[in-house]
Amino acid sequence: MDFLPDVPAGLVPPPPPGMDFPGRRKWRDGLRGRLRRVPMGGVVVLGLLGLMLPGLVLLARQQTRPVEMAAVEQAQLSLVPGRATLPPGISEQLILQSGSVPVALVSTVVTFDPTKVQLAAEVTTAKQFTTIVQKTSRAEANTTGKISLVLQVAPGGAAPVGKIEVAQIPLAVVTKAANQEATLTFDAATSQVVSTGTTRVILGETGAVLTLNPAATPTAGLLR
Repeated sequence: MDFLPDVPAGLVPPPPPGMDFPGRRKWRDGLRGRLRRVPMGGVVVLGLLGLMLPGLVLLARQQTRPVEMAAVEQAQLSLVPGRATLPPGISEQLILQSGSVPVALVSTVVTFDPTKVQLAAEVTTAKQFTTIVQKTSRAEANTTGKISLVLQVAPGGAAPVGKIEVAQIPLAVVTKAANQEATLTFDAATSQVVSTGTTRVILGETGAVLTLNPAATPTAGLLR
């Protein structure tokens, strides 16, 4: 193929198959004329677009393929009992209801007012969670009012499922004031449950309310 003086030869496509020589020459001369009327930059852009088009079509097809969504399950962290009276002391159970989801890791922070209640002993964790990534000590918790727990099942270990006792939190009242109330709450921003598979767990939390030092109510027979 002859080179056009102002058009790269590689950008001039071959004539259609089956065309006789006069027709091929006429077709080529007409194409030369049309290409010469196109600015050189436009010719290059057209050529590049022609080269890129198959790749763009393939990319578009790949991006429009449906994406498989991970399963989503609901789980619930709660403190049991949800209501209690102190004194005497009490041990709150940290319970996880995971439904049918096998649990690999639990992370949460329980907050309380250390001027009203404090840990009476160290927090104890369930045996299923053999890897204790983080557990706040009694001394630190009684200063900050926060119990941080990050507990993990050992790799290859049996993952708990259903109703799971995560930890025991022993509490004692420290305020002397009568008719007080203390709440134990979860920090929702730090609470997380990770399943052993691809299931995404949406976590809810339910804290506890403690009545402290309730004053004795006089009976009717003493009011004379």
